[in-house]
Amino acid sequence: MGGLTMPRSRLFLSGVAAVVLLAGIRISFAAPRAPVYLGVLEGPQVEATAPNPPVSSGLHVRVLFRRDGSRWKPMEGAFGTPAALGGTNRLAPQSVAWTVFFRGKAIGDVRSRNPGVVRWYSDVGAQIITTPEVNIPVIRSGARDFPAPGAVARRRPLLLVSAPQERNRQPWRPTVLTPAQAATAAAALRTWVHSSERCRTPEQEPVRRVPYGNDRIHVLRAYRDRNGQVLLGERLEDPRANCAFFDDPNFVDYWFVMDRRGSIRYLGRRMTPVDVANVDPGGRPAWLFLTSRGEDENGYRLFYDDFRKVASFHWIDH
Repeated sequence: MGGLTMPRSRLFLSGVAAVVLLAGIRISFAAPRAPVYLGVLEGPQVEATAPNPPVSSGLHVRVLFRRDGSRWKPMEGAFGTPAALGGTNRLAPQSVAWTVFFRGKAIGDVRSRNPGVVRWYSDVGAQIITTPEVNIPVIRSGARDFPAPGAVARRRPLLLVSAPQERNRQPWRPTVLTPAQAATAAAALRTWVHSSERCRTPEQEPVRRVPYGNDRIHVLRAYRDRNGQVLLGERLEDPRANCAFFDDPNFVDYWFVMDRRGSIRYLGRRMTPVDVANVDPGGRPAWLFLTSRGEDENGYRLFYDDFRKVASFHWIDH
């Protein structure tokens, strides 16, 4: 009886197991794929106050969404107490390298870092830019469409994505609605805004409801892609309406998407389009909107997967 021997079949199986184990080890040591973030490059949003001015009082980045598989999930943005607010950035990335987009095209790069403890509600999601200011893209055209609470908008927000994007195969371009599309859009607005209004004294009831014609409907903007899909915003503009109630839903902008067959779908109100970029895993474009809810609540909405899905991020400036 010599030393212990092992059958060849067991030796073979042991060898296979060792290879599998080693392969598993090699896989486990592979570098994890970096998370993909979507954000926005913003100008000053609030006034600077001493001794610790908000990050959002200067040029900054705001991290909005993180991609999770085929979905975009909003970063945490609701914190009810100062203590909870202070720990906000524990959930945010420490640094991000961004590609800057304007009108669906990459126009530059910026880097940002986590500022640490958050002291101001307006700084939810905000990060400090580490790129020299001379290298940061600036677009002033259209800045007046993005008024900043407590500050004068001198530059428009720009869409940021932290991963390379495929070329947009279905670019969106400004367009003019056909008469049939204009009629469809007017009918869609009337499902939300049934009438105009008159008051004997501004900001006081009673309110007298009056009909309005299609000539009072103003198309704010319209965009069309190569497949004939149309994104459009419209608003009732009646110079004789004198009630002037704050945040009156009858006189804010409403946004819709219309397919090439004329079917129209409501997206939301009190929104302003920021930009479009190919941020879906399949290379499909998604639209980012700036939103406003009342006097102090602001945020962004991302429409993706051909407008079938939406993600929302918001914060309160107090």
